[in-house]
Amino acid sequence: MSATENIKSRRAIGPAGVALGLLLTLRHIEGINGTTPIIIGLFLLAAISVGTISVKAKEKVAFNYPLLLFVGACALSLIIGRPEPLKYCWLRLAGFIIALAAISPAISSPSFSILREGIWRGWWIGAIMLTGISFFVLVVAAITSRTADFQNFGFKGIMVLGMSLSPVAALTAIYALYQSLSISLGRKQRIVWLALYCAATITAIAGGSRIAIVGLIVGSAIILAFGWRKRQRKLALGLLGVIVAIGAVSIASPAINSSIRYKTSLAIDAANPFSSRLDKWGGRVAEFQSAPLTGIGFCAQTVFNSPYDDEAYILNGNSPEPGSSWLSLLAQTGILGTGMFLMFLIPASIKFLRNPNPLMLAVFTFLLLNGCCEGWLLYAGNILFPVFWLLPVLPIFCNRL
Repeated sequence: MSATENIKSRRAIGPAGVALGLLLTLRHIEGINGTTPIIIGLFLLAAISVGTISVKAKEKVAFNYPLLLFVGACALSLIIGRPEPLKYCWLRLAGFIIALAAISPAISSPSFSILREGIWRGWWIGAIMLTGISFFVLVVAAITSRTADFQNFGFKGIMVLGMSLSPVAALTAIYALYQSLSISLGRKQRIVWLALYCAATITAIAGGSRIAIVGLIVGSAIILAFGWRKRQRKLALGLLGVIVAIGAVSIASPAINSSIRYKTSLAIDAANPFSSRLDKWGGRVAEFQSAPLTGIGFCAQTVFNSPYDDEAYILNGNSPEPGSSWLSLLAQTGILGTGMFLMFLIPASIKFLRNPNPLMLAVFTFLLLNGCCEGWLLYAGNILFPVFWLLPVLPIFCNRL
């Protein structure tokens, strides 16, 4: 490949990455038929195209061996566990591997870095759009005295599934708060970011995911703490007041208040605030106990003591919500797979701690908390999947966000 062709190819990678990242979020809008196989196909096309450019340009290509070993452990879990339907589980693993090739540090090169930076930017643009339009729908419903579209005890906005909006809106709020603390911002720009923070926070609360709200609080605290350290103390205190006011206004909203009271009543009746997750967690623990070394199989779930897991539903090739990314990881890949995953994750975590960027640290912490109650880590079609797997490759350019 000539130098001119190499430059042209690289210039095309960034916009293509932005388009892919945007599609990864907007495909979750109700009425858009962005099925997971199509997304996996686009991941495959991106990985092959960028890999070809890297080879022709003679770029230095690196591999993350702990992550590759983790993929091997996932395959081993299927070979040994042989869950039903086995063919479906192998297809899920193939999609997972293709997605990792495109967005994770499994394979790295300068061209892959450009692609991933584009996907990262596109994902956030899409998240802001989803959150902003959903907030507008919520406001219109309130003004016209109509009942907003709630699903699974939470507002779903323009998204297909209820409870998916909450974490996206929470991450958007964290991103907006980070941007609002930028020293280089003018007054009008800061107001715009603060307005987005307010709208995103209200939308996240209306979405009804309690763990997303907890993650939002912790993520906001991290951002504000960094602002305090950078001697932006007046601004940080002002933002803290805004956050408290948003929470009070949101809780006072009739629709949101009724949703909170309903969920609280369910927790009281069950005598446990985590009643909606205890059965799922118990099922995952029982699965791990049945095959502690290599797990029951990648993306496999069997029925033990969880009434939420329907055996007929699983045998038909479907997968109920597992209830925890981390327990699912342990149950499906066992001690071996979890150990390989930690060999990958711990060095990545150390990067955040050695040279902490407030946005990256806040998002990383949010995902760690959210993963305790939501099982998206191994599912390439989930809306949060790209954010988690892109994070380890982003410290190189995170300061330019």
